[in-house]
Amino acid sequence: MAVLGKRGRLWVAEPFFGRGRRIQLASSARGGAAAGRLVLVGGGKRGARVVRELGRPDVARDVLEALMLDRGLRRSFPAPGGGRGQ
Repeated sequence: MAVLGKRGRLWVAEPFFGRGRRIQLASSARGGAAAGRLVLVGGGKRGARVVRELGRPDVARDVLEALMLDRGLRRSFPAPGGGRGQ
């Protein structure tokens, strides 16, 4: 999880939870995400890239989703009709 930012001409992903280094991104690797947004960063053949844009760091729902993804959890719901009540 990182916050996307711009340092001069470069795009960087700054870690949101905990410590870590800034990750430099190519402008084409940011996936259309804007500066100041929470993003999920992954590795690729040509360096780091934005895998998913999660939202804004000042919205609690977006921060909780980022925290869940950071801890290896996914937001999921039970399949319709496949459970209790049948």
